[in-house]
Amino acid sequence: KAAVSLAKKLVNNYGVENICLAGGVAMNCKMNGEVLRQSGCKEIFVQPASSDGGTALGAAMIVAQQVGDNIRNPLNHTYYGPEFSNAEIKSTLDMAKVDYEEVNDPAELAAGLLEEGKMVSWFQGRMEFGARALGGRSILASPVFPEIKLKVNKEVKYREDWRPFCPSMIKEVSEKYLVDPGDGKFMIVACPIKQDIKEQVPSIVHVDDTVRPQLVSEHVNPLFHSLISNLGKKTGSPVVLNTSFNVRSEPIICTPLEAVRCFYSNGLDALIVGNFLLKKK
Repeated sequence: KAAVSLAKKLVNNYGVENICLAGGVAMNCKMNGEVLRQSGCKEIFVQPASSDGGTALGAAMIVAQQVGDNIRNPLNHTYYGPEFSNAEIKSTLDMAKVDYEEVNDPAELAAGLLEEGKMVSWFQGRMEFGARALGGRSILASPVFPEIKLKVNKEVKYREDWRPFCPSMIKEVSEKYLVDPGDGKFMIVACPIKQDIKEQVPSIVHVDDTVRPQLVSEHVNPLFHSLISNLGKKTGSPVVLNTSFNVRSEPIICTPLEAVRCFYSNGLDALIVGNFLLKKK
C-alpha cells in the first residue's frame, strides 16, 4: 500500500509516466506488479540486481557518465557473469570421474527430458547477475505436471512446500498467458495469469493466481528460447518452470565443478552443462 501510494503521488502530482525501482524492497515481485497496475504509470523498470549488491552497478554508472560514456542504452539481459568452454567443462567432468555423454542439441534433449517429467539442471553460457536464474544457471521442470512443484521443493531445493516457482516462456505467447505482462525480462514483476490458461500450467501459478514471468526473446538467449519452444511442441505449452541452480541457503552455482557437486547432492534427474549430459540411474 505504501509503495502504490508513493507511485500514485509521482504520477498524479508530478506527471511521472515511467517508474524505476531498485534496492532490496524492489525484490518484492508482488509489490512491483501492483505499482504497475495501480499507480497509473505507463511503464515500470525494476533493476534486476535490486539488493545491496546492486549498488555497485549504480556506482559504476555514475563514474561512466562522468568520463563521458553513454549509459542510456537499455538493459536487455543479465548475462555478464563467467562462462566456460566445452573444453573446460570436459576437463572438470574428467577430473571428477563422473559418467557423461556429449550431445549435439542440448535444447532438444532438455525438452525431451522435461516432457518425461524429469527435473533438469541447466548450465549454459554466461552466468546471470542478480538473484534470478534466467536460463544460464537454472533448475527446470515442465509446469504441466501438478505434482512437480512439490517434488522440486522437497527433493531438490529442500524448502517449504508453499514456495512458488517462476515461469520462463517465449515472449511470443506472453499475451496469451498473462494479463498485462509488461516488459517481463527479469522475472521480477508479478502479473495475473489468465484464468483459461492456469489449469494448463498449474505448477507455476501462485495461490493468488499470479506469476512472476521471464519473457524469453530469441535474439537475447537463442538456446534457452529453443529449449522452451521445443518443450511447447511436445506439451502444448511453451513454458518452463524455472528456479535457481542451488539448494536452500546456498548461492547460485557459478562453475562446472559447483554444478557437478550440486547435482549429486539432491534429487535432480539430469544435468546438461554445455554440450554434455549427466544422468542419474
